[in-house]
Amino acid sequence: MQPDMPPEQHPQQPGGQFPPPGAGIPPYQPGGQFPPPGAGFPPGQPGGQFPPQQPYFPGQYPPPAPPKKSRKTLWIILGIIGGLVVLCCGGGFAIFGKAASDVTKESKTDHTVRYEVTGGDAADITYTTANFGTEQAGGAALPWTKEVTVTGWNVVSLIAQDKGSGSVGCKIYIDGALKVEQKSTGDFAVVTCTASNL
Repeated sequence: MQPDMPPEQHPQQPGGQFPPPGAGIPPYQPGGQFPPPGAGFPPGQPGGQFPPQQPYFPGQYPPPAPPKKSRKTLWIILGIIGGLVVLCCGGGFAIFGKAASDVTKESKTDHTVRYEVTGGDAADITYTTANFGTEQAGGAALPWTKEVTVTGWNVVSLIAQDKGSGSVGCKIYIDGALKVEQKSTGDFAVVTCTASNL
């Protein structure tokens, strides 16, 4: 057994009374009570809680700031679009230039037009000549043919009316190629052929 410890001695106060409770406690802690919860923590943190910490583990650093977006990709895309526009415009100018050259060349080219009319004994015929002129052959014996030379782009026509009853037909050739053929029947039948060297 441990020896009895002598009772704690308290100085007696005058009049033989013991000191009041809390005697010997620093004056800033009245009543001998422990400091209230939260004492000794930074102000504004109720309940003695520590301020929230960022979720970093020991040895880790905060994540780097996101890199600034580069405009390089935008400039590359714009450059590609600009190149395509230039190519398209250049190609368009080339096509237009070639078409203009072809038109100029064709406007000076001569073409041979051959007219043919078949049918009964005779017909009244009207046909296109050079420079969009017209000529007539009244009461022409059938079969009838005529060749003319036209220059450049032209639309030519041939009209024939049979002098009696039966049928009448017409054909137009341009540079040896048959362009159109028509036929009509009946009393005083009329037939029309129209063609172009376009």
